[in-house]
Amino acid sequence: MARGGPRPGAGRKPGTGTSPAWRISAAFTKERERLADLLEQTGFDPAARLVELASDKSVDPKVAVLAASTLMQYTMPRPPHLEERAEVQLTNINSPEDVITAIGQLAALTAAGVLPTKQALAITKTLEAALEAYHTVDAQRELEALKKQLTRTSSPTQLPVYGGFHV
Repeated sequence: MARGGPRPGAGRKPGTGTSPAWRISAAFTKERERLADLLEQTGFDPAARLVELASDKSVDPKVAVLAASTLMQYTMPRPPHLEERAEVQLTNINSPEDVITAIGQLAALTAAGVLPTKQALAITKTLEAALEAYHTVDAQRELEALKKQLTRTSSPTQLPVYGGFHV
């Protein structure tokens, strides 16, 4: 019957180093620092770019928000407590343009340090969903208008008859 104590061959072997999860975390931290340095060297400010893109009507808002908010995390300090929340007053959302304006306001508040980045990203996702809903409603309206136009122009009495067949 076995008795207590160390077992021969048990435990981590000499020279195995640290665990893979720790090495991945260290590599991510190093890459994050490298990207932050690169952004600082080039003078690129994701928050300023987001505000600029939000006011540019020719850029697809979904693409602009995704790119800038992805880069924003590398230049903005993390909030001291992940559960820290800031109260935010945004404009009323009544149109796609209002959504874009609100996203720009979020970027400005985050850049000023008033709004934690994690909270800003969560609100931005909600605003992106609202923007997608506006686009869906617009697409449905256009589809209904096309259906009505098609039914008006495709009645058999309006089509010419060639050889007994409607063309």
